Amino acid sequence: MLFTRLVRRNRRPTEANARFLVGMVIAMVAIAIIVQFVNWLNLGDRSLLNQTPGLVTPESTTALGITSPTELFSSELFEIGLYTQSSDAFPAKTVSLVYVKNDWRFVEIDYLPGRTMVEQKAIYRTLPQEEAMVDDKEYVFVTLDRRSRCIEYDDDIPDRCELTRQLLVETQTHLIMISADGTHATDGELLLMAKSIIELEPEPES
Repeated sequence: MLFTRLVRRNRRPTEANARFLVGMVIAMVAIAIIVQFVNWLNLGDRSLLNQTPGLVTPESTTALGITSPTELFSSELFEIGLYTQSSDAFPAKTVSLVYVKNDWRFVEIDYLPGRTMVEQKAIYRTLPQEEAMVDDKEYVFVTLDRRSRCIEYDDDIPDRCELTRQLLVETQTHLIMISADGTHATDGELLLMAKSIIELEPEPES
């Protein structure tokens, strides 16, 4: 009887500690979600670019070693970003182009140097992917989010939704990722924009 009481008495602090730890984990996850959402809102000096250390904003794409799309579907280039440092999002020297249409972000095009299709598909292994072969070129559609959460801001910068779908295509020098803002670009428009880049890419050296 004495042994049983001791076991029960010793068990209570363990259960309390477990409940405390679970509560702490839940609180930390909640804080992380709130911080991520606030960062996405970006209520300060707002930009449509992914804000990470080492981001610079060139005035043109001339010296960046990339091919811009010619199929724009009435959208216009709004921001250019060059990421000089590696981050969780991009390798160093990634170039990002943000196109807007009707005062909304339309697409974001990221040029990732040194990243392969195989590596990116592995990073996205938990996300739905659909492969398509067009003119003997592999294109991969990735579903980032099935919901479209949008925010209209009271400033002079175009509004935006979360990125929901992405098209991947590999070139000789970059992995190109074209991401749709919410439902503002269709899969067909993403594909035609990607093709217009590929068609202007230099021929591979023999």
